[in-house]
Amino acid sequence: MHLKVFSYSARGKERLINQDTLCHAGKIAPPTTVYKNTSEYVLDKQSKFFCVADGVGGHVGGEVASNTAVKYLSKSIRGDTNPKELEAGIQGAHGSIISEATKIGLQGMATTIALTLFKPGVILWANVGDSRIYARGKHGITQVSIDDIPAGLRSSSMITQCLGGNYSNTLNPHTGCLSIEHISQIAIFSDGVTDFLDDDYLSGIIAGNGKDPAKELCDAAANAGSHDDCSAIIINIK
Repeated sequence: MHLKVFSYSARGKERLINQDTLCHAGKIAPPTTVYKNTSEYVLDKQSKFFCVADGVGGHVGGEVASNTAVKYLSKSIRGDTNPKELEAGIQGAHGSIISEATKIGLQGMATTIALTLFKPGVILWANVGDSRIYARGKHGITQVSIDDIPAGLRSSSMITQCLGGNYSNTLNPHTGCLSIEHISQIAIFSDGVTDFLDDDYLSGIIAGNGKDPAKELCDAAANAGSHDDCSAIIINIK
């Protein structure tokens, strides 16, 4: 199988820095106002790891928290990682953020996480917070991640759990497994995108033939009024 991947991240209009961190096939995006990458990969025996970590709420240290989480997970996730080990990796990243916050004096720094691990035959996914994962199958695009926000709301400035922060020492990550043969696309977003674009619009751009759907969706969210950092990873599976 082949993967064609579009990644894009841009600082929000009201942010001093971009607090989102992306991981593109195991490579962590450098800290920058704007990040853009388009690449193709062969999915053979080597797994491919993608994620978006969104530093929470523009708080001080959000970029440190998101980067710490992605670095930890990039080192702990392997090709033979199973869902239980994925949960353990997220818990480890949570502890790493809390430890780093204490060391540098930024208690409370936190991040959400949404990730996918592509393996031969399957896609493992996990999320904590309100960054989202969508999958396109034969019945269209659906959200597979689970939002950690108050019940009944599509979006909220309050999340019920995240990595780091002043939350419980034990997280309850959402995890799942998809059969890759039934999936044609995976999309991962920070809430700076999904809070401002409805699912029908997202679906249309993801399934379209645009030259850079990740950038197009981030730009559309900013034009729709998002002042948050906007990040997207679109993965086409062939």
